[in-house]
Amino acid sequence: MQYLIDTVISENLQNAINLVNNINYEENISIITDEIFIINLSDAIQNYPERISVAAEKSYAITQSFFHNDNNIHLIIINEELCSRYNANLTAVILHEIGHIVNEYDKKLTQFQASLRNINLNDLEDVNNQIQLENEFHADYFAKKYLYQNELIHSLNSSLNLNIGFNDDELRLRIEELQNDMIRITNRVRSHTI
Repeated sequence: MQYLIDTVISENLQNAINLVNNINYEENISIITDEIFIINLSDAIQNYPERISVAAEKSYAITQSFFHNDNNIHLIIINEELCSRYNANLTAVILHEIGHIVNEYDKKLTQFQASLRNINLNDLEDVNNQIQLENEFHADYFAKKYLYQNELIHSLNSSLNLNIGFNDDELRLRIEELQNDMIRITNRVRSHTI
């Protein structure tokens, strides 16, 4: 895993990248780490504006995945300014984003898929919000598995009452899940073998 462009990056971000690169992962993550790139939001806006979503400005980080030259590329866009402002741990944030990459996720349902599953279309937004929250739980567990639970809890606590990323109720649920010794049993095995 490396920084996407050749430029000077902050010592904090370089240290976080080094820490993440030196973890002895149980998962077969070595296959994909060469396909994970990190870039600061300000560099991404300057160099790759077409890859930036509005969510990047309100989140500590987001991951954009795409296919390029027969490879799956995962671009972790770090909002380092926001992380610094609210004292979010960059290593925990990066591990959480890798958790999104290595997990096999349920995708949000389309109206057609909802109708096939007999889900009332009036309930579709709530169902999709629950799917997204479950996906966050699984990414959080990846950071927890590699001993960055407390740092991630601190980062999530720092987000409360700020109206960035997720709403406060969702943040509190994620914090509660991280503090819980129980692990949900689901079909997402990769992040749930603590």
